[in-house]
Amino acid sequence: MFFLEHQHIEFENVLSYKTRTDSERLNTLLEFIKRNSDALDLEIKGNIIFTIQEMYEFSNRCILGLEVLAPVNKAFESSERYVYKPKFKLVNAVSARCGSNFSDLIKVKNDIRLYISQKKLRAISDVYYIAGFNEDCVLAEACDAVVSIDNNIL
Repeated sequence: MFFLEHQHIEFENVLSYKTRTDSERLNTLLEFIKRNSDALDLEIKGNIIFTIQEMYEFSNRCILGLEVLAPVNKAFESSERYVYKPKFKLVNAVSARCGSNFSDLIKVKNDIRLYISQKKLRAISDVYYIAGFNEDCVLAEACDAVVSIDNNIL
């Protein structure tokens, strides 16, 4: 796997949405969000970012707790469902490309953690996944996994 260091990811006017979904429905959820932002009178400008904050594994399924972040065309008023964040930024980040299916996401998360450990670096953020879409709002076959690294030398 190929890793890029010293990446800088920054978005303004970000919609934050926290939810849970079955791991098998993750792609469907992301595509739904991309297609339906106009219902909030917003337009998504760029890729959708998400992080897996919790995972509940059962014998026949896995439920994911997610924060989905989408850069939008303007500021908006927060509600109980969506929160406005003026800015989202990951600096001095390590990134790696992976497939967009759930098993690929977990594998790259573990690979990035191993890479960071081997390089004696220290992560200062969760792993965020950047999901791209084609013009028909269909999720691309690859995502970028990104995590910020501490710049300090102690």
